[in-house]
Amino acid sequence: MAEVFTTVDPRGYTICCSQEQWDQHIILNHTMMEGRENEVCLAASDPDIIVQSDEYNDRDVYFRSRGNGRYTKVIVSLSSNYGDVITAFPARSISGNVDMKVIKYVKP
Repeated sequence: MAEVFTTVDPRGYTICCSQEQWDQHIILNHTMMEGRENEVCLAASDPDIIVQSDEYNDRDVYFRSRGNGRYTKVIVSLSSNYGDVITAFPARSISGNVDMKVIKYVKP
């Protein structure tokens, strides 16, 4: 299966985004993300914060500042030391289906 990117997050997880997921979910549902593959990869490899999803125990939510008071939000499904990007989109804040009581990583 073709991949848009593979990277490693600050905790050592290998994070992959398949071409199929990128085309059939991310771009299909969030057209504003077209051409922003590098931005999503950076959010996974160098996030400002990683928080537990409040809906799925096996998903973490990555946020990286876009420098304009907004964030790139990336949801990753994790298994062992591997993660698959589920979706990615712009966010106005570090919020939305996250459990702020379970912060997994904060950029030093």
